[in-house]
Amino acid sequence: MSVWSPERQDRRFELHFAPVWYRGIGNRDARWPLGFEIGFGSRSVARVRPFLLSWSSEPAFRALDSKSFALSILQRVFAGVELGPIEPEVGGGVSMLTLDVFHANYSIEMASPRAEAGAWLHIGALRLGAHAYGELLWRWFGDRDYLLRGVAFEVGIAPSTPEGRQ
Repeated sequence: MSVWSPERQDRRFELHFAPVWYRGIGNRDARWPLGFEIGFGSRSVARVRPFLLSWSSEPAFRALDSKSFALSILQRVFAGVELGPIEPEVGGGVSMLTLDVFHANYSIEMASPRAEAGAWLHIGALRLGAHAYGELLWRWFGDRDYLLRGVAFEVGIAPSTPEGRQ
């Protein structure tokens, strides 16, 4: 049986919220102002026990301060291990496309890199997770790039299937 066969996969809808600390690249100030990120999307998980490979796609909205906003399409890939109901994983991804404004300075970005590490806890069809991440916003226009750091708290739920699979 292939790792990509339907019997080895499950799909989930996920919602995440993250406090986000950010600063401009080259900024010598030690402060990291606080903003937030919220996103909703889907994740597919392929399992070859005890290992798993997952990928997700979701739009995310970031409000970094009262004059700085970004809308991104996140594409992420993770590798992990099943340890009973707990699944630690590491991964990375990209913000495929981002539209942003930082203090009236507009920009777009493509393929901004992101690295993550975290874990999930399974409770039936419900998954609860937390992931720490870092992302570099490579701004095409504007005065500087930005480094984002956050801790995403996630809730995932598997839709019911006719076969009863989750």
